[in-house]
Amino acid sequence: MSRLTIIILVCVLVTGPVMGQGVVPVEEGKAAPFTGLLVPEAKFTKMLEADLVVEDLKGQLKIQQGLTVKLEQVYSARLEEAVKPVAFYQTPEFNRWVGFFLGVAVTGLAIWGGSEIVKAVK
Repeated sequence: MSRLTIIILVCVLVTGPVMGQGVVPVEEGKAAPFTGLLVPEAKFTKMLEADLVVEDLKGQLKIQQGLTVKLEQVYSARLEEAVKPVAFYQTPEFNRWVGFFLGVAVTGLAIWGGSEIVKAVK
């Protein structure tokens, strides 16, 4: 084979996988001056967009985790306050009984006062 044919064949073999849509690994010591992956430009932009989406989702997850911890602290504080025992005079049942007895006392005093007025007028 001629030298030109061999060069063309080597160029086709080397650039063939790079032009495809797959990711081609490049090993150290080969023709490329670095180690890593040769990626077609279309896939590189997709991978870059995916990486940006991943970073955005990581940030959102961190924010949500912080928010969840804060909400849990708030709910725990509210729960502790709700189950804390209260004094007997702060309960609705006590207030209901006080209102009932005050109502009975005021009604009794009104009836007594009315009867006293009637006795004084006679």
